[in-house]
Amino acid sequence: FNNERYNIVINLAGLTKFGCEDFEYDRVKEMKIKCAKMAESLGCDKYVEVGSCSVYKVKDSKGEKPSKEDDKIEPHELIAAMHYNSEHAILEQCPSLPFVITRLPNVYG
Repeated sequence: FNNERYNIVINLAGLTKFGCEDFEYDRVKEMKIKCAKMAESLGCDKYVEVGSCSVYKVKDSKGEKPSKEDDKIEPHELIAAMHYNSEHAILEQCPSLPFVITRLPNVYG
């Protein structure tokens, strides 16, 4: 990064494959934390992390009621739990980082 200052850092890296072992999710979590720490050390104006809306408890079986940020957290699968745990680790370990979480329904790539 040559110690340059960046206005916005967007972390799009992650694991989109379901059914992985815990250690694979742990590696992704550590990578997310390292990216956030680097962005914090560079003094970015905004850090954007791609999260998952699968962290919220399902309100109805048809999915017709949208979730809100203050809804109950109940990850549907391990990958959603990893996203949620990563986000909270970043908040704890990077207190001065201006942090935004995007909650996408599904991410493939």
